[in-house]
Amino acid sequence: MIRAVFLAAYAFALLAAYQLGDKCTPSELSSKEPCNNVTLTCDDLTNRCAFVGCRIDEYLDEWPANLPAPPQCGVTEYCPNNRVGCMPKVKQGDICSFGRDDSCEGEVGICLAQKCFLKDVQLGQPCIIDDVSLYLINRDNCASGSFCSTNTRTCVGALENNEPCSEDRQCHSGACRKNICGSDIDYNHFPTWGYIIIGVGCFALLASCILFIYLRRRRRMNAYKKSVAKLENYRRSLLDQSNHRIPSSLASQPVGQQHLATPSNSTTSFRS
Repeated sequence: MIRAVFLAAYAFALLAAYQLGDKCTPSELSSKEPCNNVTLTCDDLTNRCAFVGCRIDEYLDEWPANLPAPPQCGVTEYCPNNRVGCMPKVKQGDICSFGRDDSCEGEVGICLAQKCFLKDVQLGQPCIIDDVSLYLINRDNCASGSFCSTNTRTCVGALENNEPCSEDRQCHSGACRKNICGSDIDYNHFPTWGYIIIGVGCFALLASCILFIYLRRRRRMNAYKKSVAKLENYRRSLLDQSNHRIPSSLASQPVGQQHLATPSNSTTSFRS
């Protein structure tokens, strides 16, 4: 009912704008090809482009703001990968899609090897391991606090911190780091010695900058002092040269006698 109301609300407005009814391949679920629009999906029953009738995630990427978002499915339903419309959840033992635990019935439903199971197998009971490369990690149907042993294929108790491990699922904390169970928070914690190294490095960098500025100013000051001393020596040499140019006879007489001697000599030369 919800899906019918949703489709009827904007079907007429989009019929002319989008490529409804075009042929497509069910395996091609891209938003660009072959349906060429984020609001269209490939219906695997008709091999035709159809409106998106439901959403898998709460948020939709690149969905047009002027269009109502497709509804989320109810508790007893799930949205398949083709997103054509909500479907009843898959029963235990039936086929499910890779990684779609939400498509299986039950609060602890899990999709292993494309079949729905309940993740509630107790200690010592036979279990199933899904080692499909799509997940990149192994998964099993053992209850919380246990894992399926790869050797015995039975559920065994989860490992505590500091115990040897080979997978995250074997640890209570869910974190197997360097083949040792540990806290995931501690693994992401930055070590104390790292802060010490950063602090020492910052202090050394600051000290280097201060020392560089000090040496640079000192070098400039020394250059300035040398230039001033050079100018002073040059000025003194000029004064010394000017003093040597004055006749020694005049330099030894008082200033008044030097002026009187000059007219007397001129008068004597005139009379002669």
